[in-house]
Order: sequence, then structure tokens, then C-alpha cells
Amino acid sequence: MSIDLHIHTTYSDGQYSPREIFSQAKSLGLTTIAIADHNTIEAVAESLSLSSEFKIGYLPAVELSTYHESAELHLLGYCIDPASHLLADWLRDSDAAKIAQTRERTRLINELGIDVTYDEVATAANGRVPNGVSFLTAIRANGRNLANPKVTPYLEGGARSESPYLHFYYDFFSKDAPAFVRLDAASTTDAIDLVKKMGGIPVLAHPAKTPLDTIETLMQAGLAGVEAISTYHTPEQVAYWKGTATDLDLIVTAGSDYHGPDIKPNVKLGGIEGNDDVLVERLLERLQKTSPHSS
Repeated sequence: MSIDLHIHTTYSDGQYSPREIFSQAKSLGLTTIAIADHNTIEAVAESLSLSSEFKIGYLPAVELSTYHESAELHLLGYCIDPASHLLADWLRDSDAAKIAQTRERTRLINELGIDVTYDEVATAANGRVPNGVSFLTAIRANGRNLANPKVTPYLEGGARSESPYLHFYYDFFSKDAPAFVRLDAASTTDAIDLVKKMGGIPVLAHPAKTPLDTIETLMQAGLAGVEAISTYHTPEQVAYWKGTATDLDLIVTAGSDYHGPDIKPNVKLGGIEGNDDVLVERLLERLQKTSPHSS
């Protein structure tokens, strides 16, 4: 297990800073990593420096929240140009949509009887755009819900408190949950086009049960790969997506979606069978073939 191409840091909703991630990666013997924070590239400049310091390969990346028809899909963009003004425009629009979503989530959480304000959630985000983790952080900090039966399962002993941030998110904010608010995100095909214009490789994150006809539609827009090797997938799903990628001439990537033990306690950095350097080599080969300068 030598690579991990899907890691989150404190620049989005991860537990650890880029430096802490590189230190952990070094101790595990990882040779190449990609920090793919949600809708932000703030970690890129720091990570490029850390890559040299720790002598670990690093691929600039981002994970974009998108929609295809009614399904929310996450698109990974690898080897992107962090200086692209196109990405800056996209992220500005994404931030505005995320803030609007947070305000509506706060209103719905209040209606459900949980006492927290938007300003408290924003403060918990430490100057960044609020995310799912920000809500439980704010609820814990304000102290007004410590005896609230809708909150105590995430604070005290028990199954929900073992992974409180993740469970709180799924219980309140996931699709069909009582405080679900659809993010006003761009289409997956537009995101694929954006990644390509930045010189990057668009890869669908943890495709799981994504229909094959959706994959074929996204391929027509320029999708280059699938994250077949993922902690979201059962062994059978890994085998299916590796086989599908071969049949469709898509590259395969491997990523843990590591956020840290406080966020996802069962997900380990680099802990995926089959995540070896050959996957990075194939990704870079595809990048070379699709680069406008390759000819």
C-alpha cells in the first residue's frame, strides 16, 4: 500500500493539517499522496512545499461537489493548475452556494429543536466555508443542547458517539434526512469540462452504485477515470469497477477518503488493498496523452 489519492485536511472537513498528513504518510511509507479537499485548493501551495520536505510524491487535486440529473456526484480533479482563474470563479460560486445551504440547514435544525445559530456555525468553521462538521462543533461549543435528547446520542457513549460528526451529518443532512438541503451545485459535465480546461484529469469519486449509463454519459463529456479502489466499496464493488474501467478504457485510482479518526474512525490513511504506484503511473500517462502540449 504505497499511495493514497483521496485525503482531506483542515482546509475542508478533515481533522489534520497538510503537515500532519505528510508526517503520517511518511511514517506509513506512502510514496505518493493527493490532498483532495472539498471545493478548495487552499492546501496546494503548502503541500507542494511539504512534498519536497518529506520526499513524498504529491498530486495537486480537488474534490468538486456536482449534480448529474438528481444524483449528487463528487468529481476528483487531478494534476490541476491551482493558478487557474477558471477554478477561482468556480470556487467563488461554490462558496456562495454552500453558505446559502448552511443558512437553510440552520433554519431546519432550529425547527427540529436544536439550538444553534448560523453565526455559531460560521465561527466553528474557523474562517472557512461551513461544512457538515461545523454544525456539531458549534452545537457542542454553545453548551445549550447538552441535555437535548436529539443531541445527546452524539455526545455520550453509544454507537452514534463513536463517529459523532459522520453520524450527525447522515442523520440530519443526507438525502431524505429531515434537514437535507440540496446544494446549488454545477452539473458534473460542467465540472469535467472545468478540470479538463485546467489541464487536469477528471475522475469520478467512489462511484459505488452509479449506473453504467451515467458513466457512459460522463465519458462523452470527458470523464477519464473512476476511483474503483475506495473505502466506500465492498470487495465486489472494487472488482466490478476495476473490470468496468478496463472495459471502458478508464483509468483506475485509489483513495481512502481519509478525514481523521474523529471524523471517520474506520477509515485509515493509505489503508486500501491494491493502492500501488502503478495507478499513479497510469494516471500520469493519461495526463501526458491528453495534454495540449503532448504533441
